[in-house]
Amino acid sequence: MAIEYRFRLDEQYLEQAIGRFRRQSRWAGWFVAIKVLVALPLVGLVILFVRDKLFLPAALMAAFLVALALTARLDRWWAVRRFRNAPYYASEMTVGLSEEGIYARDRESESRSSWRTVTSGRGLQDGILFVENGERFRWLPDAATEAPRSEVEELVRRQLGERWVS
Repeated sequence: MAIEYRFRLDEQYLEQAIGRFRRQSRWAGWFVAIKVLVALPLVGLVILFVRDKLFLPAALMAAFLVALALTARLDRWWAVRRFRNAPYYASEMTVGLSEEGIYARDRESESRSSWRTVTSGRGLQDGILFVENGERFRWLPDAATEAPRSEVEELVRRQLGERWVS
């Protein structure tokens, strides 16, 4: 039984995939907490610099605070910018799931991997997210397949076992 997903590798897909991967990361909460812990003393420094009429250091610290607040957006912008230069940008991607593994094909390449390469899989509200080695990820939106969600989850759960998180 093979299940196929078909979608376009464009900016919208990339932003959705990155967003879902980042929200599922076990470090997401810690990252926000660290940003807050770094921001609090910087806010204090900005206040002290303004009070002492040191406007250049205050402006630099304020600019750093703005950059800190926008890191997720800046990271997404940078990823999309790099993605536009990829040879598979705006191509139609076909991803298949079967008992043997996962295959992916677009106009430039074709790849196959066994289920053992997937370190974790997670069922989300609108699709499935596979992670390999904690860094590489593959987002498969439900809208990209005609297969029923229950059939997809059954296959993936059978292949991943305890590595599947629903």
